[in-house]
Amino acid sequence: MIPFIQVMDRLASGKNVLIFLGTQLVCQLLLLFGTGKRIEQKAGEPILDLRFQYTHEQVMFFFTQLGEAGRALHLYNQLLDFVFLFFYSIGYALLIMYLVKKLNKETSWISSACLLPYLLAFFDVLENTGIIWMLRAYPDLSINLVYVVNLFSILKHLVTLIVLATVLLLALLVARKYLREKQQEKTSRR
Repeated sequence: MIPFIQVMDRLASGKNVLIFLGTQLVCQLLLLFGTGKRIEQKAGEPILDLRFQYTHEQVMFFFTQLGEAGRALHLYNQLLDFVFLFFYSIGYALLIMYLVKKLNKETSWISSACLLPYLLAFFDVLENTGIIWMLRAYPDLSINLVYVVNLFSILKHLVTLIVLATVLLLALLVARKYLREKQQEKTSRR
């Protein structure tokens, strides 16, 4: 087993999962309904992080609509997002490993699924860094910069879907295992 996965295996308890995912939820609510909502109100559009894709023209229009104060707020929001991604990457990695442990598969290849949230965090860091560069470069935004940052956004959203699908699949497998064990208990008592 990869040493990093061994660490995740040791840390993957219900308590740690709740702590990290609870903190992630608080951060997410603050970002979405705090600064994110204020940015959206200024521009009339959702922040770039929440969009699956965007063009150079859309980014230019968005940044223009934000105004100087809105762009400063968006920059602040991007910096806060780095804190958020720390908690969600660890939280979801622990959740995946916790579910893998419930399936008694922590020594199999499936335990490497706990690395997926870190891939998601990697693309999120690239996206956030790119958005910060775009905010700082405005109004002289290069089309190539927007194209690359847009690619990171798309990859982030695709990996997000993979992580959520992995969690859902593992949760369903754990539920099936639990129900089978309960059914076997009832059968053996008769």
